[in-house]
Amino acid sequence: MTDRELEKENRPDDDDSLDHDSRYASSVFAAAQNTLQDNLARLIAVASETDDGTAKHISKSALAKQASIGRSTLYSLLGTSNGPANPDLQTLSRIAAAFNVPLSFLLMSAEEWRHLTHALAGLGSAFNDEEATKIMAQAMQEQKPRERSQHGLALARRLGIYTPPLHSASLPKVKTTPHWKAKQTDMDLQRRRALRATASLPNYQKLDINAAKTAFTLCILMGAVTRTSGLEP
Repeated sequence: MTDRELEKENRPDDDDSLDHDSRYASSVFAAAQNTLQDNLARLIAVASETDDGTAKHISKSALAKQASIGRSTLYSLLGTSNGPANPDLQTLSRIAAAFNVPLSFLLMSAEEWRHLTHALAGLGSAFNDEEATKIMAQAMQEQKPRERSQHGLALARRLGIYTPPLHSASLPKVKTTPHWKAKQTDMDLQRRRALRATASLPNYQKLDINAAKTAFTLCILMGAVTRTSGLEP
């Protein structure tokens, strides 16, 4: 049986996969709402200042006016009203501009900051690995995201943060349950998808070569820590 046939056989039923992805998406949305609420509360605490330049709390009315959004919208984002907190991109952009911070920072959770710091810590060892730097250089020569993403998988494997699924006919047969095989296959797919996606996100053409290599490696290190819960509820 080929790798493609084995993957198709082990893939979970479409309905089960969709249901799992839907539950995961709901949990991501809820976490994003909580993260935004917490981040806004901390930003509000230092968004104004006294006459001597000391940071102080900004009133919600003043912030709403500064961000050009309705007070009811701001209250919903802070969880102080009964309305749903589901802002559109324009609202988030206005809030980020009011605080003079990158839009992405509004939605960065503590867990994502932790992943980022761990990834930064791993940059040194990656750039000290001759084979890894060769893969980085090869990736930067690619113009298409698809080809570059394959180098991303190669880099992740070189750095020891990704192990491809073992589907070789030469390996000893191991008895597994259908549920375990489906779960394992789903985990492999999720991991590869995350690594390919993160490797493709930056616009490397707008970065100098050193910055591009750093961004590429950082994205791979970040992509390695993603959802791998498979079919678990």
